[in-house]
Amino acid sequence: MKLRYFLVFFILPIIFGNGPFSDPSKWKDTRNFHTLIQSDFENKIIVKKTSFPAILTQPIHSDNKSYYYMKKQEREGEPLEIYIYNEKDYLTLIQFQDLYFNFKPKFTWINEKLLFMRIWWGRIGLRQRFVRCTANSTTLFN
Repeated sequence: MKLRYFLVFFILPIIFGNGPFSDPSKWKDTRNFHTLIQSDFENKIIVKKTSFPAILTQPIHSDNKSYYYMKKQEREGEPLEIYIYNEKDYLTLIQFQDLYFNFKPKFTWINEKLLFMRIWWGRIGLRQRFVRCTANSTTLFN
């Protein structure tokens, strides 16, 4: 019985030229399996100033120990919040909406003023951003 199915569905089509896969010369339209990644990921990043909340997590300091960031414990469905301190009387809040929770976001201090962020929006939707922290400002850039 299994041999009969194997012959009918795999061997005979190969012999008669159809094969188990369709011939690309018979396709009428081009086939795109991946489309361009939407640029609306930029709308899912919110940057604003905020006051000092209660301690969320242990602060992760930069190399010179003058800047640090804290993150709010993320749960699926809630935005991830990163609080950055840069020697001001306020914190800079960076909020990431609709994250893909199979891959955890990565935050790493590159030097005393530059924070690297790797954020996943989907399986192939990856954004990498840098945050420059100085005493005057906090700047988010590509």
